[in-house]
Amino acid sequence: MLASAEQGRETTIANLYRLYQERLKAMNAMDFSDLQLQTYLLFEQFPEVLARWQPRARHLLVDEFQDTNRVQYLVVKALAERSGNLCVVGDEDQSIYRWRGADIRNILDFERD
Repeated sequence: MLASAEQGRETTIANLYRLYQERLKAMNAMDFSDLQLQTYLLFEQFPEVLARWQPRARHLLVDEFQDTNRVQYLVVKALAERSGNLCVVGDEDQSIYRWRGADIRNILDFERD
């Protein structure tokens, strides 16, 4: 991110983010986004771990599905892949978390996916 940042505000933000990530690592901590991403990467890189969790998620219900981001969508999809038992509830007209990465296409494309 830092290499592609323009001078000024973007460089400052990129530097702050780098420092934030370093601090999290030093504290052996993760933030909310890290928890989501690392779960997805774990399932993607180690299919045996996903296979161990899928039986525990035989029936999944996701409320406020219009406010899920891409990583959340991929984690839920992976967990439900074996059973196919996934129910989502949401209203595309009530999506309020776009600023946090919510992707309205998750609910709009649900039946097709």
